[in-house]
Amino acid sequence: MGQQKTLYLCDPSKNKECKKIACQIRCKLTRDIKNAKFDSNGKPIIKVVV
Repeated sequence: MGQQKTLYLCDPSKNKECKKIACQIRCKLTRDIKNAKFDSNGKPIIKVVV
């Protein structure tokens, strides 16, 4: 079995590297925690773990 990968809810204002091609303007998911949206407790919002 491979290593698990986490996808976070993306914060488009933080994600400057993304060309926004796949999602057409708005970022939805990111693999990079530095581009994630955080909840009110300061934890990244996890959408999918595969």
